[in-house]
Amino acid sequence: MSSPLRYLRGLSQSLKKLSPSLHGKVLNMASRSSELFMLKITDKGKANKVEYSNVLFKTVSIKFNGNNNTVILGKNSKLLNVSIYIKGSGHTLTIGENCIMQNTKLWFEDDNSTITIGQGTDMRGAAIAVTEPSGKITIGAGGLFAAGLDIRNGDSHSILDKATGKRINYAVDITIADRVWIGRDVSILKGAKISSESVIGTRSLVPGKYYPPNSLIAGVPARVVKENITWDAKRIYDNQ
Repeated sequence: MSSPLRYLRGLSQSLKKLSPSLHGKVLNMASRSSELFMLKITDKGKANKVEYSNVLFKTVSIKFNGNNNTVILGKNSKLLNVSIYIKGSGHTLTIGENCIMQNTKLWFEDDNSTITIGQGTDMRGAAIAVTEPSGKITIGAGGLFAAGLDIRNGDSHSILDKATGKRINYAVDITIADRVWIGRDVSILKGAKISSESVIGTRSLVPGKYYPPNSLIAGVPARVVKENITWDAKRIYDNQ
């Protein structure tokens, strides 16, 4: 703990008996200072906002390089070793209530793009990148995502038709519905639409197409290998 925080907490204890009200104020200052030491915001723009209430931060970095961007962090969420980089203007990141985000990088480029993560999502190591104007990556509620997840709605660079010179690889939005379980080291590519109650197997490469609800999806490229499934985060045994 840094010496300023030690000082504030020591002062709070000294005031505990002498002035309970002042003790409370100093303790709140110490708690707020501790929170801010765990959250670093770098703002190289104008009118950027970070909105949150009762969020646990540990080694969280938010960097703005543009204007009028908004980050909304839901109540009772936990962000642990999370990096948010926003380049451009008019972007919105929304993380719902009661989420766990760990060892995760969120990246925005161009303008007016959105990343939305639904409440109760548990993400243990991901790189999520949204690029190109008005791009969207939407993740529903209650998802369970293992480490090594890569989600990107674009290719970052241009592929051109040699005859016409026209670009042929524009970004396409990604949608992951409620209650999707994604295994380790999965890549989800532009245009993927993964429906609710589905499971994606370890090391799958998920191309841009529609996957119906209650599907077990696996492979390179990924395909539906079993239908009419659901999942539970608990281990369930036949004799239970």
